[in-house]
Amino acid sequence: MSTEKKGSQANRSTGNINISKNARLDSLMDEALSALEGLSGEKATDPSTQKGEEDPDTGGLAELPEEVIDIGDDGRPVPEHAPAPEAAPETTPKAPPPAHGAAPIPPEVAAKMLEYKDKAEGYYNQLVRMAADFDNFRKRAVQDRQKYAQMANESFFTELLPIMDDFERALGYINNKYPDDPAMQGMAMIQGRLNEVLTRFGLRRFVSVGKKFDPNYHQAVTVRESDQMEPETVMEEYQPGYLFHERLLRPAMVIVSRLPKVRDEGAGQNAEG
Repeated sequence: MSTEKKGSQANRSTGNINISKNARLDSLMDEALSALEGLSGEKATDPSTQKGEEDPDTGGLAELPEEVIDIGDDGRPVPEHAPAPEAAPETTPKAPPPAHGAAPIPPEVAAKMLEYKDKAEGYYNQLVRMAADFDNFRKRAVQDRQKYAQMANESFFTELLPIMDDFERALGYINNKYPDDPAMQGMAMIQGRLNEVLTRFGLRRFVSVGKKFDPNYHQAVTVRESDQMEPETVMEEYQPGYLFHERLLRPAMVIVSRLPKVRDEGAGQNAEG
């Protein structure tokens, strides 16, 4: 009888211990669930108390999906709907500041630098002189080309001037004989147009009558006495003179005046008296 009592007391004590352990586990589970509720903001439920839905195929309860909890870098659970962490702004690495003091240049390197500097200056001066020579050459080439063109035209106009003289003499003769002839007027118009064209190409006739005799532009054919004009004055033009681009192409053949001999003799007698 005593043995049965002892066995029943042992069973009761063992049951009490199991009950206390289960209560302890339940309290720990409640604390964990409350902590999860505080972190996620949602009510956490005990997976052991959730009821699964009935599986129509097996007639049993369907297994619930396992809940996956993310753990952050700090060891704490990450809420399911927590905002994604902001990406840190990219920073471009800055180059290290230059050293305050430069390393000294070796003497042989400095000598080479001076040598190369002198060579560079020499090459630069040579290039400047070459550019100036080329510019002068270009200008001379342009001038020579213009000069050659003028020389070619000069030869042409030199051959043309005698024909123009003959044409002018013919017009003068016809005008004296038939002054009212319409054909003469037409020929005079043609002569005027011809002179305009020649003037555009650089040929110009200069006036000599009434001018002081200039050996650079005039060629004296004869001398004529006159008391109405100053001595050494062009009285008449036998052949006109022409300039080509302001250069003398042909001198004018002229008659130059001088004082009459009577006036010279009278002046000599007055001087003797």
